[in-house]
Amino acid sequence: MDEKLFNVGRDAVRQNLQSLVSLLEVYPPFDRMHRDNLQALLSRGSLAFYAAGEKIFGPDDGVCNHLFIIRQGLVSVAKAHAAVSALPDTEEAELEPDTEALLGAGDMFPLGALLGERATQRVHTADEDTFCILIQKTDVLEVLKRSEPLRLFAFSGVSSLFGQLYEQARQTAYEQSSPSISLSTQVRKLVQRESVTCTPSTIVSDAVGIMHKEAVSSIVVNDEHDGLMGIFTLRDLRRIIALQPEALHKPVSEIMTAKLITVPHLSSAFEAAMLMAQHHIGHICVTDGETLVGVISERDVFALQRVDLVHLSRQLRYASNKQNLIEARADIPELITMMLAHGANANQLMDVITQLNDHTSCRAIELCLNDHPKIDFEFNWMLFGSEGRGEQTLFSDQDNAILFQAEGQEQTEARRVLLLAFAHQVNTLLDQCGLAWCKGNIMASNPKLCLSLDEWKTKFERLVQKPSPRHLLESSIYFDLRCLWGRPAAFNVLRTHLQQLCAKHTAFQRELARAAMLNKPPAVDTLRSLLGVTLGTRTQVNVKYQGISPFVDGVRVMALSTGCVESSTHTRIQHLLARGVFTKTEARSYSQAFNYLQLLRMQYHQELISEGAELSNSIEPSSLDPLDKRMLREALRQARHLQTMMQLRYRI
Repeated sequence: MDEKLFNVGRDAVRQNLQSLVSLLEVYPPFDRMHRDNLQALLSRGSLAFYAAGEKIFGPDDGVCNHLFIIRQGLVSVAKAHAAVSALPDTEEAELEPDTEALLGAGDMFPLGALLGERATQRVHTADEDTFCILIQKTDVLEVLKRSEPLRLFAFSGVSSLFGQLYEQARQTAYEQSSPSISLSTQVRKLVQRESVTCTPSTIVSDAVGIMHKEAVSSIVVNDEHDGLMGIFTLRDLRRIIALQPEALHKPVSEIMTAKLITVPHLSSAFEAAMLMAQHHIGHICVTDGETLVGVISERDVFALQRVDLVHLSRQLRYASNKQNLIEARADIPELITMMLAHGANANQLMDVITQLNDHTSCRAIELCLNDHPKIDFEFNWMLFGSEGRGEQTLFSDQDNAILFQAEGQEQTEARRVLLLAFAHQVNTLLDQCGLAWCKGNIMASNPKLCLSLDEWKTKFERLVQKPSPRHLLESSIYFDLRCLWGRPAAFNVLRTHLQQLCAKHTAFQRELARAAMLNKPPAVDTLRSLLGVTLGTRTQVNVKYQGISPFVDGVRVMALSTGCVESSTHTRIQHLLARGVFTKTEARSYSQAFNYLQLLRMQYHQELISEGAELSNSIEPSSLDPLDKRMLREALRQARHLQTMMQLRYRI
């Protein structure tokens, strides 16, 4: 900028300094800066105007010496000399192929080029009449030394905002609950005292006496070299009193739980809670290598909670009847709020919801099997879709099926008749538990989804070899599969068969990639609304279909094409990183964006539940605060980036 114009612009900033500070301090990362530091940063700036269509800064301007902060207007960001011709025209295209992002009030650029003392790789153009505050590099660096929030953002970028966002979500949940500890707390910090131990020859009644004297609910059984042999708890005591009271006079080694579940001392409280919930235990040994650090209980992990994960998991997994199973499900929304307050992230919340739903489904299967004694053969209860990926939220329906083995058509049909009646009863019970009946009838009670191993193989072969629109839709559901119930031998055969089919048929991969492009991130006008531009209409973003689905569908295609047998989106991303399909930066960005969208969706569901409203995935961007708006824009940008990669990879 011309020095004379810069000085004129500086005078304009100084005359309106306080209003500029008030304007920007609602946007991250300025919202966390001390007001004096923000004021010092802006006071050294100069206000500049750029007309719509005017280039602001680009690679041909050389090494970047100024930071631009948008005061008002929109700035489009595009790659220099973007190869537009590399992307074929499609009817579905909603965004200009060379436009990477739109920036609005509170955004700054090009920070990376400024700190790296290099030219920017992007062209920044005024999308409409725009005012920017220009700050010289030396002034930016001086304020960076004094402001930790600005420094954290400068060197961590969007990642630091994700951390800020999770803290904001945690704080919101905290205000609705009474948390005691963070789920990120290391379990070694939860150990309150040295473990109470005994030898394997100690009589059970004597072991109980030691527990009473020490006021503990468990005692660890060690061998003569202090090696861990087992654990005896008050729950074990209740069991033997009820079933075999004579065992009180036996050595504790005959009664103890010998298959110890342990957790490393540096693990998080969340990991310990998940292990206890998975194995339905109330105590877990904390170890440092081979050394016992101590024992923690479910009370140590969730000391002040009204509803805790381990207790609720046990209620669901061992519900004595169908009504108890239905009633226990009512505590799940409150538990999710508590988990948020304890610092759980989106991935952890999905793990928890999935595990609780798994416990519910397993118990429903067991309770219903009691009514079908003729089913005396093995079968697998399979999960598809979000259930198969382990990515369920409170707004998830059923996607399940049955796999069985049979010899000959007659036995196949006979077993199918028995299993269909059973499956209908299970699906109905799960619907009563809040796992909604699938509108598309993707359920085990559907005769088309209660198949023998040979029939499933044939079905998958037909989907891959003849990728019609309907078959592609079914593939996007069925190929995210997981075995919930039954010995997995037949399931593993089917999954290996699917893996080989997908890797072999490249035409199917391309058509599946084309189908994955149907769920697109919002168009430019919607992105403008995210930046606070009035469009005259209330714009909504469907977080599931316009945000989450592009990641799920895109990652699925590439994972299947590279022989990945895992079904979760995060695991598939890591697989693609290991195979060199994604760079570290891409894998991290996609995971963070996917996590954010899931968190936003679950927070929104929690709000709707508290208001007694019907659950929905459509969010009005205008209702979001500046941090959420920014993160939503970034997440949608990453979704566009992934789809662009797919277009190039599969030449769509």
